[in-house]
Amino acid sequence: MKKIPSELKMDHLARSLVDAVMNNSTTIIVEGSTDVKIVKNIITLAGYDQSKVNIFVLMGKLNLLKVLDSEEIRHNDNVIVLLDLDVGSIYESKFIARTKSKINNSKIPVCTATPSIESWLFADDINLKTLIKETDKAEAIYDRLPMPEDITYPKQVLRNLLGSKYNIDMIMSGMDINLSASRSSSLRNFLKELSIKLGEPKVEWEESYVRSAGRDVFSKLVNEIIDPNKVIYKSLDGNKITAREMSLHIRDGSDIGVRYSVEVLRMARDLLARENSK
Repeated sequence: MKKIPSELKMDHLARSLVDAVMNNSTTIIVEGSTDVKIVKNIITLAGYDQSKVNIFVLMGKLNLLKVLDSEEIRHNDNVIVLLDLDVGSIYESKFIARTKSKINNSKIPVCTATPSIESWLFADDINLKTLIKETDKAEAIYDRLPMPEDITYPKQVLRNLLGSKYNIDMIMSGMDINLSASRSSSLRNFLKELSIKLGEPKVEWEESYVRSAGRDVFSKLVNEIIDPNKVIYKSLDGNKITAREMSLHIRDGSDIGVRYSVEVLRMARDLLARENSK
């Protein structure tokens, strides 16, 4: 990690970035020191080698256009920018963040943490539940938590749950990265960009999504659209499963129900991706 103080001249910062990028290291540019701790833990949880990643911290509001507009970086795709941005649509937020930061290089992905990177600490709700202070206040707050990206002030909520001196490394040491990715689309997008830069391993979040959040949705979907007596699945041992039976499998979280739901989810995602590329 390289901390870049706000008073450092822009050309020195750009030179440091060029050195890292030209060294074939993936470079992640973040806004502050908290981001570094969270990103380093994410890299480890996702199974990547920390030594292959440089993290640059922009302490202060610097103009990223000047930082990233050197000739070497302009034609290099080893940089990821990660910014906090409170915008509901992850698809739109990437373009808004790019415009606000004046990053014209389309080869540099701009990822956003919504509404801030602390929201990712809420993504594994099971892990967080084991860490909260055993007080009525903390329990009441936890029981009313929305999905991570809908928490308005995640840093303050963390203080209310865990105290003002909460430990990020301790929180993240018990996180399930697959479950976390299934519950936070901004984290999922960042992990996707990491996989593009660093290659395998890939985070498989679909099954965690189905098991933790999507069973009712998929069960109702099958009930609403498909003739309940229609055979929609044939198992490897030759058993035929009707829509009514599959709906029950999905609702109960059986292996067959989860597997079918994951296949439907992946087909839907591929269809949306094809529609978007037209």
